[in-house]
Amino acid sequence: MSAAGPARVLHIIDGLEGGGSERLLADVVRLSEGRIRHRVTTVYREGARQVGPFVHATPLRALGVYRERPRGAPTRAHPAGTVARSVIAGSRLEGLARFVWTAGTLVGPGTYRALRELMDFRPDVLHAHLYYGFVCGLLLRRLTGRPLVHTVPAMFEQMHDVPWMPRLYARFHPLVDRFFTDYPEELRGVGVPDEKIWWIGGGVDSAAVETAYERRDALRSEVRAKVQLPPDALLALSVGRLHPSKGHDLAAQAVALAARRLPTLHWVVLGQGAERDRLEGLLRELGIADRTRLAGFVTEVLPWYAAADVYLRTTVTEADNLSSRQAMAMGVPVVGFQTGAPTDLLPRVGHGIAVPGPEPALLADAMAHLLGSADRGRALGLRGRAYARERLGIDTTVEPLAGTYEELAARRTRR
Repeated sequence: MSAAGPARVLHIIDGLEGGGSERLLADVVRLSEGRIRHRVTTVYREGARQVGPFVHATPLRALGVYRERPRGAPTRAHPAGTVARSVIAGSRLEGLARFVWTAGTLVGPGTYRALRELMDFRPDVLHAHLYYGFVCGLLLRRLTGRPLVHTVPAMFEQMHDVPWMPRLYARFHPLVDRFFTDYPEELRGVGVPDEKIWWIGGGVDSAAVETAYERRDALRSEVRAKVQLPPDALLALSVGRLHPSKGHDLAAQAVALAARRLPTLHWVVLGQGAERDRLEGLLRELGIADRTRLAGFVTEVLPWYAAADVYLRTTVTEADNLSSRQAMAMGVPVVGFQTGAPTDLLPRVGHGIAVPGPEPALLADAMAHLLGSADRGRALGLRGRAYARERLGIDTTVEPLAGTYEELAARRTRR
């Protein structure tokens, strides 16, 4: 805290949908508000046709840190734009054209709204999240000289839709005061110096987990009743947006194979996204639509972990993320694909079974073995829970971030 009061941070993020970056932002704001003063602005307008529901907007509005109101009916794409995109699709220019198109139609208006918030809120620090939020953050850094923090949202390999991001890191990292990431080696590989790189931390809200864990038997019954599952059903859980990178199609194939040996096996998926229709078609094709529940986005996820017997971690690149760490914290055994990623905890902690991927048959074998064991993998789950309690609490994220904000605000005040 400076002599003028708490450090003031303006967060610039693409949107407030249900992804991990958005959820982490909401948690950091909620848990540090008071020590730090926050304001949140988005690149996408709430209600725009490009985005889904801003599920984190309501709680952030309640905290008084997000002030945008939803726009009216989604706008329709301009015919000329539709034709232009169809012409360049699949061409060598597609990535560049997508960047230019988005920069013109989104980043400009998003930066304008961020400038309005900056003039009103007068932040000490800028924190850029996701992809176009980072572009806006760089522009504001250039314009105002405010310190800039950035949370790296994914591994470079996952940035299929924004392949220019690593090049931005390589070119403009001198403008960024601190990067928070799970993937420090990738940043070092594009020239970011070590003193700018901080580990993002575990992200698990330990207090909320402990409350849910104490009520796990009651929550298990409530959730199963909600989705009309018998008390003795075996429940596999997946959490993540409905996107190819999350491997839900691989999980579906594994569930179909494992169900031949586990007749009471059911599968619940929490998340929303453009792949829902395709996934529903695959479920019908595999004959497991009647034993699958696509529950959509869920604000309170911990009760669903309490109801689960196994967590399916089917991402093939990023390995562990906040969702799988929450499974660990709730003592749910995990089966997942080996990725070789630095965030892969399964080989180190041993809180479940890792199999070569992407192989649905091997995932099914692991699921059947774990759920067919005498304790259904509970001992493995408790091993993960002990690790999460010791090392994956959200304080390992909130404290370094709050300390960084205060350090950069004090440095700016001295200047």
